[in-house]
Amino acid sequence: MKLSQIVALVLLNSSGFKGVRFLNTLYALELGASPFAIGVLLAMYALFPLLFAVYAGKVADRYGVRLPLLAGMIAMTLGVLLPFARPSLLSLFVAAAVVGLGFIFVQVSMQSAPSSRAAW
Repeated sequence: MKLSQIVALVLLNSSGFKGVRFLNTLYALELGASPFAIGVLLAMYALFPLLFAVYAGKVADRYGVRLPLLAGMIAMTLGVLLPFARPSLLSLFVAAAVVGLGFIFVQVSMQSAPSSRAAW
């Protein structure tokens, strides 16, 4: 995988992660969420990457970077689409968990050793 491709993927992933956090916060306000609920919602985006970062690294070491990278991108896509398919506060919380989990798998895969990315 070329460096320019890696930079583009990381930029797209990080932009999507930050953008969906912002949009879901506004969407939660529209749904009538309390300030406390919005704070918990924002914390959910950081909680799952915190809890699963080491596991994501182990998966990338065991199976290579391709599987966790693709799984992370699919998870982020599903997490972005979920609140629009099921507009509710609960779906925003589930989406935050799914997007956070997908984000960490993509980030860990992109930060792997260049030799492991060369197999792409």
